[in-house]
Amino acid sequence: MLRVSTMLNKFILLTVSLYFIPDFFVSKSLAEEIKINTVKHHCDADYNLTSHYKTGKVDICSIKIFIEPFTILTNWGTKPEWINNHQFVFLSNQIGDVYLMDMIKNKVINLTESFAHAGFTRAHKLPGGHLLLVGPESGPIPPKDPLTIYDTGQFTGNIWVFEAPFDKAPYLLMLEDEDGKRQKVNAWEGLALSKESNKMVWSDTQTPFFGSNLIASGWNYLTAPSRLWVGDFIYQRQNSIIKNAREIVSKYDIGLIFLEPQNFLGENDEKVTFSAYGPTSNGAANTYLYNFKKQVIEHIRIGEGYQEWEGASPDYQRSFVEVQQDASRFIGPTNVELYLYDFNNEDLSRFSFFRGNEKNIHDLYLHEPVFSPDGKNVLVTIGGGDGWEINSPGYGLGILIINIDDLLLIYTKE
Repeated sequence: MLRVSTMLNKFILLTVSLYFIPDFFVSKSLAEEIKINTVKHHCDADYNLTSHYKTGKVDICSIKIFIEPFTILTNWGTKPEWINNHQFVFLSNQIGDVYLMDMIKNKVINLTESFAHAGFTRAHKLPGGHLLLVGPESGPIPPKDPLTIYDTGQFTGNIWVFEAPFDKAPYLLMLEDEDGKRQKVNAWEGLALSKESNKMVWSDTQTPFFGSNLIASGWNYLTAPSRLWVGDFIYQRQNSIIKNAREIVSKYDIGLIFLEPQNFLGENDEKVTFSAYGPTSNGAANTYLYNFKKQVIEHIRIGEGYQEWEGASPDYQRSFVEVQQDASRFIGPTNVELYLYDFNNEDLSRFSFFRGNEKNIHDLYLHEPVFSPDGKNVLVTIGGGDGWEINSPGYGLGILIINIDDLLLIYTKE
């Protein structure tokens, strides 16, 4: 284990604490400054990298014109999650460190550098400023260079509680049954956390379902378990637990697939969105809802090909969807586009326009979009096909931001 001196721990605590400015302390001028900053590129900031050439990856700062009207925040990183309207966390790699960006101060800090860990695959905001992390309990230390793709341990994750102000290492979240017995919570990919209550949904998938070994992948699709669970998150300082856990969806309810939850919908947690990946889904992924009141699975037939839920709007009226209409159910997506799905009108509107663009010489695409808490801005990860390594699913070339009204205005004019 890495040991950090008391003096350094205090410095990190002070530094991190200063980053967290509650929204009600943000003045109108600062709020306006955030919007002004979103029309400027951040490529000259000291937290961005200049070593992309070492692994043959494209530096998105060198192709700004292909990315407009989106604004570049970082030229590395993936999987952003908002903390408030001016701060967000993101990951350095498929499995890596957790970073915090403050857009008012235009600074980025590493929240997980002061302790040894095997990397994290997700970071989600909890009430009180705490974070829920997903990542393996043991394994090699991930590379510090985010331009070196790393995904070891992707399917051996547990859930961790990382308490603000992040001066101590995270601890394992435990599931407590009716008899008071506790066990670790296995989890894969994203978690769905309610904004209205303490409910959460997670997937217990622990087996790889894609890879070069087609026989092994096929066997895993057929036999390996994948279930969605719902439970109540009970916060207790350094001793948080999940209670009242129950299974809500099994892969065998749908087909030869693996499951990933996304977002709760409704002021009373009426539903949760989730995606089902596998050869029995059109284009290798389909979109579903679980209706808690009716206790039924609802297949949302958005269209043909690959469809994967992403972030939902704060008013629960819309959700992002990754779509590739001509994706094969056995190969999966190769170049997705982002759409917004309207739950009331049951229709799609285009959000990204990279595919088929003559300027797109780097196979660029957007994924992992998330609405800001006020619904005005959207963070996205940008991906691409360049480089000397195979860009594994979810790897990012950087984090972008767009103001929703500005985007709609631009696309309307076009």
